[in-house]
Amino acid sequence: MKYIKNYFLIFTLLIHFNSLAQSDKFNLSFEEYENKNFNKWNVDKQLGLTADSIFKIEGKNSLKLTNNKFEGEKTIKLTNNIPFTYEGNNLKFQGYIKTEEVKNGNVYLYVIVEDETNQFYFDMTKTFDGTKEWEKFEINIPYTNESTRISINCNFNATGTIWLDNFNILIDNVNIKELTPKNNLEIYNSNFSLDKSTNKEELKKILIIGKLWGYLKYYHPNVCSGLYDWDRELLKILPIYKSKNFKIDLENWVSNLGEVEKYINLNSNEKYFKQIANFDWFNNSLINNKLKNKLIVIKQAKRDSLKTHYAELENNIAEFKNEKLYPVINYSDDGIKI
Repeated sequence: MKYIKNYFLIFTLLIHFNSLAQSDKFNLSFEEYENKNFNKWNVDKQLGLTADSIFKIEGKNSLKLTNNKFEGEKTIKLTNNIPFTYEGNNLKFQGYIKTEEVKNGNVYLYVIVEDETNQFYFDMTKTFDGTKEWEKFEINIPYTNESTRISINCNFNATGTIWLDNFNILIDNVNIKELTPKNNLEIYNSNFSLDKSTNKEELKKILIIGKLWGYLKYYHPNVCSGLYDWDRELLKILPIYKSKNFKIDLENWVSNLGEVEKYINLNSNEKYFKQIANFDWFNNSLINNKLKNKLIVIKQAKRDSLKTHYAELENNIAEFKNEKLYPVINYSDDGIKI
């Protein structure tokens, strides 16, 4: 009995460690499906997405996509961004696709090896159309450990239905399910979510917060200097849309950014401006008179130059700089969306 127990323990541990080694944390086999979504996958709303337990290669599900409307040149796609870096020189992307009455265009899959600013390598499958049973595809491209992301995409620029299943990515012929990444980038979460009971009046408050945030970003000298993490400041102020003292909270937010020095002769130079911004929204009923006056003073604030932390003019063309990059985001995050 002792030996039987020991064998059972060893057998259980082997199963456990094997399942860990083969864990599909990127949901490449499309097994994680709940609330009408596949975990890790982002899909354009036009595509009808569901799990199919009948037509599949293996496991519980395949991913089924249907497009009933032809959009011409518009790109409609399914995407999974894998935010890790691996050691290796070659990448292989493979999987299976089944099609039914795909017409008025075509379907193809592609993979990109990239970081936040560079696309290192790209390649795509042949195009798929018509009605065909399961077909295996494979893409082979170089890989570099300078990349921080592997982007898997399926473009569905046609009408019809497709099924996808059993995707795999291999680096130097080793499945990434078995590899330990060099980095482990944290998913950026805003910690802000909209209440399901949010009404139209509260949405109007969120709109004003957004307009004010954008205005201050390019007009308030202390914000223009890069003194604040301005994205984070937006996420900190958003919850006041539920406040009973919304107008005062909004005014206090601007006041806390510091005083500005007014440039008296600014308006006399308006004849040299190519375009005058419309600030009629200063009169919105959600903005009290004290805040309105502050915004007018900020518009006329004294500045040393037109160059700011976020934008500057190069040959009369605006160049936007120093925007925060979010290589890994949660697409269902309300704060990120806003």
